[in-house]
Amino acid sequence: DAYRHRGIYTIKFFKGGKWLYLHIDDRIPCNRAGKPLFAHNHQPNETWVSLLEKGYAKMHGCFENLVTGFIDEGLRDLTGAATMKVKFTDRAAMTAIKNGTLFRELKDMADEGSLMGCSRQVVKAGKHEEDVAGMGILAGHAYAILDIKEVHQ
Repeated sequence: DAYRHRGIYTIKFFKGGKWLYLHIDDRIPCNRAGKPLFAHNHQPNETWVSLLEKGYAKMHGCFENLVTGFIDEGLRDLTGAATMKVKFTDRAAMTAIKNGTLFRELKDMADEGSLMGCSRQVVKAGKHEEDVAGMGILAGHAYAILDIKEVHQ
């Protein structure tokens, strides 16, 4: 706050098991029309999204290094909280899916207010990357999980 009037901000991330404080300026990369090139709020006076991403890009070397990643790593970097990754191709995960254990665990976490997300790795060698079984799950994109519901068909 003391240096905000000078356009200098300090952003805190959790990396390598410790809190890291990064200093950034308020200059956001924009296109020729003056619109931010990367993440931004739909309200032009709200700059925190762009500033947070700029700090995260600085921590990772550049904006281009943020193109891919895993949501568990991003949540850990932002919160310092422990994260869990479930790979649906693992045998234990497949068993937990079939017997309902995974659903119950995710439902409990959602009920407790845990931050959750999911993503799908980009598949190489010409395999289908765009969509999983027509469900709109794009490879290389992170999704926030807002709630867990059981749907009966």
